[in-house]
Amino acid sequence: MGKDYILVCDEGTTGLRGVVFNRNMEIVGQHYEKITSFYPGPNEVEQDPQEIWDKQVFALREAVKKAGISPEEIAAVGVTFQRGTHGCWNRKTGKAYHNFLVWQDTRGIRAQARLLADPEFNKVCEQFPVAKMAVINAAQAMPTVDFVLREEHPDYAAAVDNDPDAVWGGIDTWLLYNMTGKKLHASCASHAGTLPFYSIELGRYSHEVMAYAGIRKEMFPEVLPDVGYYGMMDKEIMGVEIPIMGCIADQQSALFSEGGQEIGSAKVTMGTGTFLDVNIGTEFRTEGTLFPYCAWKIDGVSTYMFEGAVPVAGTSLEWAKTNLQLFNDFGEMDPIALSVEDNAGVYFVPGLSGMDGLPFMNPNGRGSFMGLEARSTKANFVRALLESFAYSTAYLFDDIAKAVRGFHVSEINVDGGVSRSKVVCQTIADLTGARVIRQKADEATAMGAAEMAAIALGWFTQADVKKFIQVDKLYEPAADNTALKKSYEMWKKAVERSKDWVE
Repeated sequence: MGKDYILVCDEGTTGLRGVVFNRNMEIVGQHYEKITSFYPGPNEVEQDPQEIWDKQVFALREAVKKAGISPEEIAAVGVTFQRGTHGCWNRKTGKAYHNFLVWQDTRGIRAQARLLADPEFNKVCEQFPVAKMAVINAAQAMPTVDFVLREEHPDYAAAVDNDPDAVWGGIDTWLLYNMTGKKLHASCASHAGTLPFYSIELGRYSHEVMAYAGIRKEMFPEVLPDVGYYGMMDKEIMGVEIPIMGCIADQQSALFSEGGQEIGSAKVTMGTGTFLDVNIGTEFRTEGTLFPYCAWKIDGVSTYMFEGAVPVAGTSLEWAKTNLQLFNDFGEMDPIALSVEDNAGVYFVPGLSGMDGLPFMNPNGRGSFMGLEARSTKANFVRALLESFAYSTAYLFDDIAKAVRGFHVSEINVDGGVSRSKVVCQTIADLTGARVIRQKADEATAMGAAEMAAIALGWFTQADVKKFIQVDKLYEPAADNTALKKSYEMWKKAVERSKDWVE
C-alpha cells in the first residue's frame, strides 16, 4: 500500500478542519467543525483548548473517512493554526489553567498606561523595542494581556506560579503537544517570529519581558523550522503512527501556497480578519515603524515579510447577518450591494473589537456606520460593509507604501471567504491599481501546510509550488477610479472620527 496522502490539521479562529491532500495537492477529503468563542467581559475573547483538541481529532478522523482512504496511506501530517491565541497548561496532565486568550482579546488595554509609565517595564523592554511598540500599538500584545489576566485572576496566577510543570504556548504548541502524546513542547519559526517578545535577530525569546507578565523561562516552547520532523502523531488518534513533517502559521501558510516565494509578492486573506502579507526576502530589515515577521524557515534559511491587519472581516459579516439581519445568506451580499449604483454616502468602519493593529493602531476606536440619511437603504448598508473590506485592504497597502520606499505590487493574491465577493475584489483592484487574483482552491491555508510536509518528504521543492496554483477569478483595475478615490477618502474620514471613541 502506497503512502500518497498528506493529512492537514487546519485550526482557525472560528472553526477548524481536517483536510486530506493527494500528491497533486488536490483535496480529496475534508471536515469542518465550528469553535466556540467566549466573551466573559469587555475586550475579552477566550476559547476552550480542550474543545479545540477534541474537535480537531474528530475533524481529522472524519476527513480521512470522507477521503475513502486508510490511515496507513497517509505519508505525513502538516499543521497550520491561528496565531497569537495562547495559554498555560500542566505538561504532565495536559489540563489548562484557564481558557486560552484569543488573538482578538484586547483586555491588555486596561493596563496599557500603567505599563508604559512603569520604569521597570521600560527597562526590560530596552533590548526588545518591538515588545514595547506592541504594547503601545496593540492592546492584544501577549505580555499586556497576560499581565491583566494574572492581575485580575489571582487564583490563576497562583496555580501557574506554584506548578513546576506549568508550560506556556500558542495553538501550534498545544496541538503538537497533544498530537505527540504529550511528548513535544515546541513552536514553529513562523509563529515565534511574529511574537513581540521573540527576537528574530537573536533567535531567542525576550524572557525578561514575559517574566514581567509572569511567564517563566522554562515554560517557553522550543522553536523549530517550519519544514522538518516534529515527531510521530500518537497511534491513539488515527490508529497508526504518522510523522508530523511541517508546521506553519496560518497567514504565512496562505502566502506560501499562493506563490509568495518571490520578493514583493503579496497576498490578502479575508477570513475572520483581513491580513496583508508581503514577502521582503531573506534579509532581516526594518522600515520606519514596520518590523519584519518570519514568513517561514526552511533548510536553515528564514524568509521575512511585512504584515498589516484589520482584526475583523468575516466577523463583521456574521454580525451583520445575525445581529442586523441585513441578509440571510452570504451569497446574497453581492446581489444586494449591486442593486444600487453606489453606497449613497454610507460608510462602515470595521472596528467591532476595537481598531487595533496596523494600520489603525487605535484600540479605543469602535466600529461605526456613518453618513446616514433618510434615503439610506439596506442595500447601501450592505454595499458599505463590503466596500469597507476593500478600503481596509487599500489602507494597509498605503501604510506599507509610506514606510517602504519604492514599494509596489502588480498582482495581489486573495483568499478567504470574503474574497468570494466580486464587489470586494474589484474595488481592491481599482484602488490599488494591481491585478487581483483569486485561486480556485478555497483552502489556501491548509494547502500551504500540506506543501510544507510534502517538501519535507521530498515530493517537490519550493520552486514547484507555483505549478499547483489554479486561477478562479482575475480582476483587472479600472482605467478611471476618480469617483472611487473620493469615496475612499470619505471612508478614511469616517475612520478618523471613529478613533478614540471610548476612554
